[in-house]
Amino acid sequence: MKHFKIGLRTFKTATAVAICLLISHLISRDSPVLSCLAAVYCLRTDAASSYHFSKHRIFGTSIGVFVSIGAIFIQNILTRTIFSDTLLVFIGVIAVIIFCNMTKHPEGIITSVSTFLIICFNTPATETIHYAFFRIFDVLIGASVAVLVDFSLPGKKS
Repeated sequence: MKHFKIGLRTFKTATAVAICLLISHLISRDSPVLSCLAAVYCLRTDAASSYHFSKHRIFGTSIGVFVSIGAIFIQNILTRTIFSDTLLVFIGVIAVIIFCNMTKHPEGIITSVSTFLIICFNTPATETIHYAFFRIFDVLIGASVAVLVDFSLPGKKS
């Protein structure tokens, strides 16, 4: 049987998730999941990479939120059908990708598209705007914690 050890990256990730959980509790967020996931996604091999990826994650989430808000506005005007939803998704995904590329944030495309789709199609209609802005807030918490943990604890500082 192999001997397993807990490495520094594992320790940093667990620390960042625990801090996100505590922050979410202290500010009375309903769920710590998004901030904890953002911390896991943003913690990279070194502090500079964590910072770089965090910027793209925050930017990508913000783009996805703003495009989804536009899509929700249009959904509320149109009669929702499979055709209108399909057209809206088609245009929304194109808008997200073009905007990320135009602003030189191609690393944010996956985050932007997933945020757009989740908000448009997996969030109750009465909660979409509220959820959208708290999604940005939660990602800010997770990304900030990831970067702070990576810079504070020993490891590569490149």
